[in-house]
Amino acid sequence: INRNEMDEWWAEVEAEEAGGAAPTAVQDEVSGDISGDGSLLKDITKSGESGPFPKSGAKVKCHYVGTLLNGSKFDSSRDRNQPFEFTIGSGVISGWSEGVATMRKGETADFTIQPQKAYGEQGSGAKIPPNATLKFEIELLSFTDPGKSDVSVDKDGGVMKDVLREASEDKWKKAKVMSTAVVNIKMKVKGGPVVIDTTAAGSEPLKFVVGDHAVIRGIEEAVLSMAAGEVAKVEVAPKYGFAGSKGVDAGPVVGVIELVSFENDAESWDLSAEQKVAQATSRKGEGNVLFKAGEYERAILRYTSAIDKFGNNNDAKNTEERDLLIPCHLNVAACQLKLGKPGTALGTCEKVLKLDKKNVKGLYRKGCALTDLAEYDDAKSALKECLAIDPKNGPARKAFEKVKAIVAEETKQQRAQFAGMFDKMAAADDKKHAKAKTTAPPATAVATQEAADPMET
Repeated sequence: INRNEMDEWWAEVEAEEAGGAAPTAVQDEVSGDISGDGSLLKDITKSGESGPFPKSGAKVKCHYVGTLLNGSKFDSSRDRNQPFEFTIGSGVISGWSEGVATMRKGETADFTIQPQKAYGEQGSGAKIPPNATLKFEIELLSFTDPGKSDVSVDKDGGVMKDVLREASEDKWKKAKVMSTAVVNIKMKVKGGPVVIDTTAAGSEPLKFVVGDHAVIRGIEEAVLSMAAGEVAKVEVAPKYGFAGSKGVDAGPVVGVIELVSFENDAESWDLSAEQKVAQATSRKGEGNVLFKAGEYERAILRYTSAIDKFGNNNDAKNTEERDLLIPCHLNVAACQLKLGKPGTALGTCEKVLKLDKKNVKGLYRKGCALTDLAEYDDAKSALKECLAIDPKNGPARKAFEKVKAIVAEETKQQRAQFAGMFDKMAAADDKKHAKAKTTAPPATAVATQEAADPMET
């Protein structure tokens, strides 16, 4: 991204904020080797109107003629006199989505598409053989802007994204939590000043770990939906922005983000057993540092990353893996308890006990979580089991005595409550009899008094 491009896109942001029509960005024609690897070639035969290209998700209408390299025609919308409609990014071969996304309304171009971006080794029907390179003449008749999409994790409209420029390749590959991302960004609070602009003179792109909360949540969640090279206009609701921050207006935030690059951790299936252990050990160490500093949410990300090195099946096939998984789960549970999330911590403790049903710390933290959830009987059971294994465990003994004290106090209050209720009932009954005009024999009064005595006890 360069300064001129940012200025054009920023004009759209400000025009939209002012309630006017956003100016149409001028985009140069794209032709030649548009994929960069020779798999998709384009030759413009008729220029289109000035204006933007269709974005991912745009609904387009076009005419086309498809031929093999020997010139034999296998399909044509013109022969049917019926334009073809599709959505950029779905329902067609990748060469089409990538190629048409470089066209402007009214443009006609010839495309040469290699098999890997066409029908590959399978071919298609009787007319397109396996491993066929295809040629298409395509005329883009019209397209409809897809508009904004909700990319917030909670899908509550808190982070709305409008793609300004598609990634040129690997559009399917997205950043993840714990990715190291590099972005160019310009953002402002609506109606307020610009709060960051990495394209300004002397500025550098912003680098951060996704999920580390070094930037506002809205930026992180927008980046999670982006591919490298993509540029998007983003609008962030206050709760995903600066709400709660000191010295910053807590209004909605708007701006432009370019995801320059990102680096994901290697997938677990790409790692050898030794690499998994080494990387998990490193992540666990990072988590321990953050835990000691009281940065529990950031610590959880590191411990979870360590756990993920062993894939979805965390049953620990060997002792070395188990010796890493158990403390990572235990530390996650400890963080969750510190953050006031006993329900989540309880689930984490169960993962520990699945790996080692007599794990003392797992039983202790399970008891603590159940205590915080007011599940006192289950809490006592977990802590009793812990103390049966380790009778000298001080924290567990203290936690057990705490639960006993809570239960005793609740029992005392319940008894007092019921006693008070019975006292009121007896008093009301006495009042009723005092007012009653009756000549009942004294024996009745004696019987009433005798019946009232047990209620007071």
